[in-house]
Amino acid sequence: MTGQKSMDAANNSKKRDRCFEQVEAKVRSRWIASECEERGCSIALDNAPTPFVLIRMHRSIAVDIETLDLDGPRCDYVYIAGRYRKKDVLIAPIELKGGGYKTSKVVEQLRAGAKFAEWVVPSGCSFVFVPAVAASDNRRRYFFHQLRHGVAFRGVKRLPELILCGERLQTALARAQ
Repeated sequence: MTGQKSMDAANNSKKRDRCFEQVEAKVRSRWIASECEERGCSIALDNAPTPFVLIRMHRSIAVDIETLDLDGPRCDYVYIAGRYRKKDVLIAPIELKGGGYKTSKVVEQLRAGAKFAEWVVPSGCSFVFVPAVAASDNRRRYFFHQLRHGVAFRGVKRLPELILCGERLQTALARAQ
């Protein structure tokens, strides 16, 4: 029985690696960012799960993947890591807000990031989904909960985790547990 468990664990590990490798294969090098910063707001990636790809959701993605219809609002980044909490991948659409914002627009931007992740993450991969917003203040946290604005990925709907600009992504991930 122990031998069977070891084989199952090894097969699951290979599957997780394969899922993340397929993500990496779909992501074009010009989309990849090394840091998560926009308009005076940033999220620190130290202690974030690895391996990962950080995808900058700029205009070239809309051009490269016309079938996704990403011409409207979209989040700033999508963070995808392999092997997280015994799942194949972690998916975190990220929106950075250094100034004021409307929660409904932020949710729309995060939904576009989830839509992109639907395209890049192979079906059949298990996942953890954590949409995140970094803002210059966290007074609006209750708006997301009060208005019940959620973001869905493959049937899993989550409210965005709100952290302050400059905080670590790991903070949002820990709150999502």
